[in-house]
Amino acid sequence: MSGKSILYRTLMTVVIILAAACTKMEEQGSARISFTAVISADATTRAVADGSGVDHVWCGAYLDGTLITQAEATVTDGMATLELDLANNRQYDIVMWAGKNGNALWSFDPETALVTAAYANQTASSAVNDAFWYKGTLVPNGAQSIGIELSRAVAQIHIGTTTAFTSVTDVVVTVSAVPSTWNLLTGAMGGEDDRTFSLGTDPGETFTINATTYNCLAAVCVLAPETKTTTNVGFTLNMDGNPVAKNITNTSIRRNWCTRIAGDF
Repeated sequence: MSGKSILYRTLMTVVIILAAACTKMEEQGSARISFTAVISADATTRAVADGSGVDHVWCGAYLDGTLITQAEATVTDGMATLELDLANNRQYDIVMWAGKNGNALWSFDPETALVTAAYANQTASSAVNDAFWYKGTLVPNGAQSIGIELSRAVAQIHIGTTTAFTSVTDVVVTVSAVPSTWNLLTGAMGGEDDRTFSLGTDPGETFTINATTYNCLAAVCVLAPETKTTTNVGFTLNMDGNPVAKNITNTSIRRNWCTRIAGDF
């Protein structure tokens, strides 16, 4: 075989390999993915707050636990649009976190997808304390527009009374065995401990159970698992100068639900 023939065959092999590589790159490529994130106002959550306190959403794409790209957007009328450029035919974990921009109640670390609660900074306003989230997987195959419904990321605990009063002061709520961290990628929660919320005045909300309307004396939001768990809830307050103290054991709470403790105090 002549030297020219060998060179020709070698060059043809290189051309074929390059062509195959180019085809593979074209198949992988990148795709613009547009997400429309909607704050869920599903009545079945039994929440008092409607998500209107949430005004900012963050979105990130992860490969094997590593943050690849991210985007942020302002929530308007319970909705936000975010865009990410992702490689085709790769499986990503997509994580979203939404809350009130600039508050000090929940901090979110994009690199680790870790949420950390600052319970000491809570007020009695459930609207301000609210937060929402999403986690799912995505394998892009060209440009897409995807609708995402964000779920409430916290468990609400509301305390209400039918007692008539002029003012309520010195509201303190204690909740046992509450986690302070939550990894949105792995689902792991940590920092479980008893929490005390010094809320001051009542949030000025009402809720209804079986046609009875209760004045809400306190509203707190805590991290909790997806499945039901139990905790002990205690509270003290002054109602028109009269001290009130109650302790409720084995109270059921879970993420995206509101637990209501109500009576005539």
